[in-house]
Amino acid sequence: MSRVYTQVNHKNMNNLLGRVTYRLKVENLDGTVSNPRPTRKTQITRSSVLTKMKSAYLRVHYAPDVYNDGTFTSRRDLLDALNAWTDEQQLKYVYGGEW
Repeated sequence: MSRVYTQVNHKNMNNLLGRVTYRLKVENLDGTVSNPRPTRKTQITRSSVLTKMKSAYLRVHYAPDVYNDGTFTSRRDLLDALNAWTDEQQLKYVYGGEW
């Protein structure tokens, strides 16, 4: 059985993530709306606002008029989408045309 190992260049990944901006709007269970202004991916994943959310809108901007967005009703779905939209292969495609 052969194994394939991929080498991740963390410096390059951080450079690509540095270009990404985030927009998060959270409707809480009590009906209030929170608009945290995350500047990094970890600020979203560690946000306490997501634990008491009814729904959340997330937009990941790569460049002007280039973005992914969606509305989510569970924290897990939002985090899965965030991870997919900021995956190294996704970012390389958006910024370099590589796939």
